[in-house]
Amino acid sequence: MNHEHIRRSLEKALSQLPKREQLLLTLFYQHDLNLHEIALVLELTPPRICQLHKQALKQLNQLLSS
Repeated sequence: MNHEHIRRSLEKALSQLPKREQLLLTLFYQHDLNLHEIALVLELTPPRICQLHKQALKQLNQLLSS
């Protein structure tokens, strides 16, 4: 697979996630916020952010595997 194909596949999979999970992943991976900082932005607890992060990664993995 070339990089462009991988990028498009990842973008497509990300777009299928709920908006909150998209925002969480953007804040974590593009803006380098930690879970506590993301919790403040989304007005949730850090443990809940951790759960949502794991859930989003699992969903992405499933979408990319199919």
